[in-house]
Amino acid sequence: MSATDVILFTCDLAYQPSSPNLLLEYTWFVNNQTVHEQNITTISNKAALTEDHWNMGSTIQCQVRISDYGINIGEWNSDSFFAGIKVLSPSVIDLYENDDDVSFQIESTVPFVCDATLLPQYYPCTMEVPIKINDRLYWYMKYSDVVVRDSCGPVFTPTNSQGLHTIYLKAKRDFFNDGDGQTTLTFPKITTSYSKVWDGYQLDDVIQIRTYDRDRHSRKCCGTGDPHYTTFDNLYYHIFTPGEYVFYRHAHLPYEVQTRLRRCGSVACNCGVAVRAEDDIIIVDRCQRQRTLVVYYWWGRRYMYYRDEYILNIKIITNGVMTPGFRLVRMQHGYLYKVYLPTGAVVEIRDYGYMDVCFSPGADDYGWENTGLCGSFDGNPNNDLLHRPDSAGNVYSDFQSTLDYSWGWWALSRPRDFARSWRVPYYENLFYGQLRTVARENTVHQYCTCNQGYNYYGIGDDCFYGRDIARSYLPYPWYPWWQCSSYWCDLTDLYVGFYRKKRDVDDGGAVTSSDDEDDPFVFEFDDEEVSSVPTWPTASGITEVQATEACERRIIGSPSGQKCNSALDDEEVDGLVANCKGDIQIFDDLAQAKSAGSVMQSQCEEVVTKNATFWEDTGDGNDTLAPTSTLSILCPLDCNEKGNCTEGVCNCTEGFAGNDCTIDLKEAPEVYKANRNGKCDASSESCSLVSIRGMNFVESGSLTCHVQPVQITEDGFDIVENITENYDGTFQTFEEVQCPVQPALRRKRMTTNETGDDTDPLDPTGALVSISNDGERASPQVLVIIHNSRCDDCNGTEGYCIRKTEICIVDGECYDLESPQCQINGTKQGSDKQAIIIGSVVGSLAAVGIIVAVILVYKYVYLKKKSKSRVHASNTSREPASNTENTTGEEKSELIYKMNVNIGSVDPVTITEVETVSHA
Repeated sequence: MSATDVILFTCDLAYQPSSPNLLLEYTWFVNNQTVHEQNITTISNKAALTEDHWNMGSTIQCQVRISDYGINIGEWNSDSFFAGIKVLSPSVIDLYENDDDVSFQIESTVPFVCDATLLPQYYPCTMEVPIKINDRLYWYMKYSDVVVRDSCGPVFTPTNSQGLHTIYLKAKRDFFNDGDGQTTLTFPKITTSYSKVWDGYQLDDVIQIRTYDRDRHSRKCCGTGDPHYTTFDNLYYHIFTPGEYVFYRHAHLPYEVQTRLRRCGSVACNCGVAVRAEDDIIIVDRCQRQRTLVVYYWWGRRYMYYRDEYILNIKIITNGVMTPGFRLVRMQHGYLYKVYLPTGAVVEIRDYGYMDVCFSPGADDYGWENTGLCGSFDGNPNNDLLHRPDSAGNVYSDFQSTLDYSWGWWALSRPRDFARSWRVPYYENLFYGQLRTVARENTVHQYCTCNQGYNYYGIGDDCFYGRDIARSYLPYPWYPWWQCSSYWCDLTDLYVGFYRKKRDVDDGGAVTSSDDEDDPFVFEFDDEEVSSVPTWPTASGITEVQATEACERRIIGSPSGQKCNSALDDEEVDGLVANCKGDIQIFDDLAQAKSAGSVMQSQCEEVVTKNATFWEDTGDGNDTLAPTSTLSILCPLDCNEKGNCTEGVCNCTEGFAGNDCTIDLKEAPEVYKANRNGKCDASSESCSLVSIRGMNFVESGSLTCHVQPVQITEDGFDIVENITENYDGTFQTFEEVQCPVQPALRRKRMTTNETGDDTDPLDPTGALVSISNDGERASPQVLVIIHNSRCDDCNGTEGYCIRKTEICIVDGECYDLESPQCQINGTKQGSDKQAIIIGSVVGSLAAVGIIVAVILVYKYVYLKKKSKSRVHASNTSREPASNTENTTGEEKSELIYKMNVNIGSVDPVTITEVETVSHA
């Protein structure tokens, strides 16, 4: 064969001629049929068969008859040659979920060459030999998928086509207990515009594939409430000691989950989660307590109080490229976060100020003992309380010896030694980026579904890293992954790149290098266990009967509870009710029942989606799907009885909103602060949108930012005009809204300039901002100052800015006096256009007195000319308003000092009024 622009078959004869008068008669056979004859008189010539006489998939043979002056010398036949692709595979391939790839080979006996007359200019000469997996195509499939590694068939080029090609198959990990299945692999027609002989060629081979299920009936491992733990094998226990624990650790793979417990009343609550995949870490943390001075303005008066809050912090630590399949997703208006692991396992974090944490395992997690607080995952609850192995490798158990049932069978079974054994030492603490270096795989493969365009949402060769996992992090297959909303938002790329330094740990556990820097994730805790036993009734009078009714109403009597009743066994339901009662008893709050309802829904979803016995017929008699009739009504808090649940989303009745319909739109949201302590530094960040933090924000078309421009001075701020402009707010979470304030401030500057006032473009600007969910009922106002930190020192709490000393202003920019911009001919000065040196103190005390007197006269005259309100105001005992009532976790007290807008003076007196001064 020759591989130039066309494919030629040649017939060579190994014969030593004894006469120059030989006649060679060549006959070509294709599939035993004569297709071409050729006579040659020169023995050095070879007979050739062109592409016009044969097709791919044919068997080709040549015959030559030799005669000398008409005398027959002999006849020879070549061996048959198959022109095409041979499939070197058994008729049946067995694939097991959670096993490695299984391969087979194909062999091309004919090269792929490009006809120069057909080759499009600038296009590479390649051809794919396609394969198709005839698998079920639904999102929740009855049988396991089969995926193909790298691409849906080998890609041929003129240099690699002839010879062997390996195809790798894998059973997709679907996380469904759906039994064994079978499918077929076929070869669609080859389509190419580069070669007429290859175009339209199709292999007739069909490979049978059997898939074997390795998923198991399981529950999520959860730590909820104060907290109650449920292991994979459905064992219940409690831990009340604050600290940092190994929640789950795979026995062999580099995957781990650690949790933090902080003091929460008389017990402990989850407040932080750190998840490791290979050498990357995702952290969601709300453990640091901050006492914040909240300053707000209401009807021209200023109020302030201290609020204790736990700020949500998110961090992703990477070591180079992010591990494929490792994603962080925010859902349900910020109340739910999910961390997706490359194995398909999922960590769920429900944020109520404290956290409920659940780990949904994959097939990779089954069969291992001693995995942390989640216990063993082997179907045997009796070995769930195994300690971390000690230095000698010994393993102990708390199951028989140290369970404390003093609070009842359900409750405070407290395996103290077991919990202590899974404490996290500093050198393994993921929250601080501590982990042993893990080598990545040399090659991270992508996998393809290879349905060849026949799947129901129109995607054919669907290839992606992690496609060997059926559990997608998308809410549904065709969801645009780049779209960010309150319903679903992939946060991974937003946080990747901010933190890259990690401290490596050697085999001895010593820190080999340190990059100590300020870490907002530092966690301090008191590790003394609470041993007091609560009693009924609670301090506020809640009885056990009332608690039982509240819990059963959420867990059993709610719409989702009634639908999930058949999926959860009686012991599990009893445990959920008992845990719920324990939360109410400890926190003295019936509202704690909502957490138990969320856990019930989460466990129900795990069961009905994984166990095929709960699936529903699609109606075509061919497939079954996870039960949409159940999944569609699993809404947060069952919509609080103030809305309808449709496809898992609450449609709230008029007057209510939020992901669970708990927000009353008749009440304004709360606001606490703007941006970073009321300031936005335009020299280092974009101030086009300013973050307003608070509570009970709602995503709606009526979410509004009310912006009132103010003038920032060294004495405070002035309300120049009593005009408020309204802009659409950008919803981030239930506790954050972004507001555009600069348009109003720019118009304020233009108006000021038109009146002839001297306005420096470097002067800081400010605004009072309030938020309304419905466009009308606005919150109190908070102050935001937009400034240039190179020019001014500003105080967002007090609302003033002071121009820095020892700077110069050159062409509208502020520079340190020691900078080159301020040095011209060895003299500190500005440009020819503008050279201002600020900070020189000239004169004596008498001169200062004269200057102060002049300023006071000027201010008096100036204020007489304009009608405006200045916030002279003093702190006072706040007037209660419906939208600023006391909430759980914050401390509001009477203000016992006076803080004028004039900088700095603090007088220890109690003010009972707020003065509002109007100037005619």
